[in-house]
Amino acid sequence: ALTSLHTTFLQYSMRDCLRALERLGHETRLVIEAAPHLRFDAETLLAAQRDFQPDLVLLLSRMRYESGEHIHRSIPSVTWDQDALPWVFDPRNRPTMAWNDFLMGFAARHAPHRFGWPAHHCHFCRMAGSTDTYSAEPLAPDELAPFACDVSYVSHASTTPQEEALHVERWLNDEKLIVLFREALPPLLAAWMDGGEFPGPVPARIAAVTRAAGVRLERVEHEKLVQALQRVGDRAFRHVALGWVADWADRTGRTFHLWGNGWDRHPRLSRYARGATCNGHELRCVYQASRINLQLIGFGFLHQRALDGLMAGAFFMTRRLRWDTCGDAARRASTLLKEHGVQSAVALRALTSPSTKAQIEEALRAIGFALEAFDARDAANLHDKAAEEYAAEIVPHYDDIAFGSAAEFARQADLFLADDARRRSCAVAMRQALVERYSYDTRMVEMLGLVRDGFAVDAATRQSTNLLGSGAPSA
Repeated sequence: ALTSLHTTFLQYSMRDCLRALERLGHETRLVIEAAPHLRFDAETLLAAQRDFQPDLVLLLSRMRYESGEHIHRSIPSVTWDQDALPWVFDPRNRPTMAWNDFLMGFAARHAPHRFGWPAHHCHFCRMAGSTDTYSAEPLAPDELAPFACDVSYVSHASTTPQEEALHVERWLNDEKLIVLFREALPPLLAAWMDGGEFPGPVPARIAAVTRAAGVRLERVEHEKLVQALQRVGDRAFRHVALGWVADWADRTGRTFHLWGNGWDRHPRLSRYARGATCNGHELRCVYQASRINLQLIGFGFLHQRALDGLMAGAFFMTRRLRWDTCGDAARRASTLLKEHGVQSAVALRALTSPSTKAQIEEALRAIGFALEAFDARDAANLHDKAAEEYAAEIVPHYDDIAFGSAAEFARQADLFLADDARRRSCAVAMRQALVERYSYDTRMVEMLGLVRDGFAVDAATRQSTNLLGSGAPSA
């Protein structure tokens, strides 16, 4: 397993991957820089492979093609993509998949359509929670006491949306995209800061500013601009909800703790800052000692913090989000597109039935597609989305724990804080529903199955090709 000192999240995720593989009976070895000022070189990595003789190399969020010859070409590799980093899957970088490479995670949903990679080497899956690092076994009261509070939130996302916009401009590093970003952001940010829905009309806003500027974006440029705007929107999504919680805490005298770097410098939320918390045992203490934990992220409830916390037996509330609730809309849109043979905006405009056209447009808008830019890859993406799991459908009590306004949070939080038995019952039900499908043990079983089944398909295809090539009749 290869990871880096320079990404704490992926370090912890790799730790939990390897523990799960060891519980399955496998021998593992982690390769990581010896110190922050050192970097990998080919000799170090190849020596590690020579000494350990691995059957498989595991990477998180990076592909083998990026490492040159540092991973020996004879060894299969799996990338579990947890971030969908744009530069890893940028067509201009010519990402490749070797015959013995496999991809799971977020990017695996699009890779077969986008790059022509074999679908049987790709497996879409979400994040996982660790039942090992974050055991649900109750910790002793004296361990929990320093972390006890009514509501807590754990995140390093402490910079304001306005500060995040400046970071995003540096990340874009492209004058054309920066100009469009600055033009597109103000009305979106104003709506987000007013409590508006995330992600909101990002594709439509991009279409408006590019049309006004007379600019045409390549698809990868469009995706990068979408991601830039959504990064700021995600920050607003979190901080607006935290403002609701802070106002409620001030009004009611409830205790509210913010864990992570930088909150002590926040203009509104600094008074709730409790400093950073260490991944592992200390974070498990935070989860179990908080009567209500918050999951606030603009890309769905089923993400790392909530999954780890639920594995630890904690109770969570979350801000309601389109990505958690659009399952029915995705399936309705997918069915309509297939029934009427629609693969693009051109085909949609060509429909002769106004009612059918209106139904499809309504369904596509409900899940955030820009109608004017809809194309075959979007259609393929939509069909994949229709097959996904959505938090509102698989998390028990989602409607009870999700809030969409300050008033709704206050009402639900007061009810849960007044009823310890109900809160504990909800936490148990949520954990039971997710532990089987969202644990690291499950993901590692899926990973090994992906490799086994992928090679089985390859072998059968090779055998069939050889038989046909030798003059054997086709089936």
